[in-house]
Amino acid sequence: MNNDFFENMDETMDKKATADKEAAEAPKFDPNPGDLLKAVLLKADAFVGGQYPPTAVITFKNVGEEAVGNVEPGKTGTLFASTVLRTKLFEAAPAIGQPFGLRFEGTVKPDSGGFSYKNWTVIGSGEDRVLWKGIAERIAGETLSPETQRSQNAQPGDTDWQL
Repeated sequence: MNNDFFENMDETMDKKATADKEAAEAPKFDPNPGDLLKAVLLKADAFVGGQYPPTAVITFKNVGEEAVGNVEPGKTGTLFASTVLRTKLFEAAPAIGQPFGLRFEGTVKPDSGGFSYKNWTVIGSGEDRVLWKGIAERIAGETLSPETQRSQNAQPGDTDWQL
């Protein structure tokens, strides 16, 4: 049996514990319109089961030369994605450990009325479609009622579903 996997396990566990602690204590990213964050994606996951609706949450390291949205250069930040940002993240699908850019375009009020929303631009240097598909599926699983889930997961021969 090859034990190379366990070779530096203590050091690896310590690094992970430190990264998890930094992520938990990271300041909330709160940019101003036009702010451009240059960052490396450290973690992306679905936030489910809380008092707020399910969404994506990302943890990143600011690799730019200036503070952006309360996150100093070289420091870690956290961002809970609004609906528009979540969609942009799913489209760009930034990969863990890879650089990405995130610019807050400002709050938009639709000409037709309706609700205002925060608009974003996201550009990633690498894609991880599997990661973001998994996050989307976890969010969808939390937001769909059991009846809706059953109709969306219908199989041939099922008789208890409706469109």
